[in-house]
Amino acid sequence: MIDKNLYREAIKHKVGQFGDEEMSTVEAYRLDGSDGILRASMFEDGTVSSADYFLDVGNKFYIIELSDLESSIRTAHTCINEQLTALGVNDIHRLRQRDRKQVKKKAWDPLTNEFKRKWLGSIAAIERMLRINRIYSEHPEYQYIIVCKNHTDIRVLDELLTQIKGMIRKVKATNTDLIEQTIC
Repeated sequence: MIDKNLYREAIKHKVGQFGDEEMSTVEAYRLDGSDGILRASMFEDGTVSSADYFLDVGNKFYIIELSDLESSIRTAHTCINEQLTALGVNDIHRLRQRDRKQVKKKAWDPLTNEFKRKWLGSIAAIERMLRINRIYSEHPEYQYIIVCKNHTDIRVLDELLTQIKGMIRKVKATNTDLIEQTIC
């Protein structure tokens, strides 16, 4: 039996490089790390990736990934610019729709693959926990929530969300202070 309440805590980002810590008033169940449900669900270390937390409300499971994506976004934009330079174009809108799509896909692939692994691993951990606890839900509904730090303008994630929605139908981005409104 896995008592998920042992893993309940306030949702908080890792401490930043300047010692800054962001925490939400919302509590959820820790999935990731040596002190998370992923480990308690008997997955071997390093075999499965997972998001940081999950929260269940009835039959809905919110998989919560905390991430400060600013550097990843910059990397994707740099990759797009490098591809455009290699193609001899300075504006992505000068490319055909199909080529534009390929350029964006290549730029965002590393990040979308990471989110996909965490999405699938999180679902596996949650479903194993439910099975161990003999809780059978006919059709659980999953939603992925990417939580950025408050200083991040989440509108810059629009392109990433477009790429992810091809794999994960229900995905939203929010900031730490807005988690509660996003879940409700």
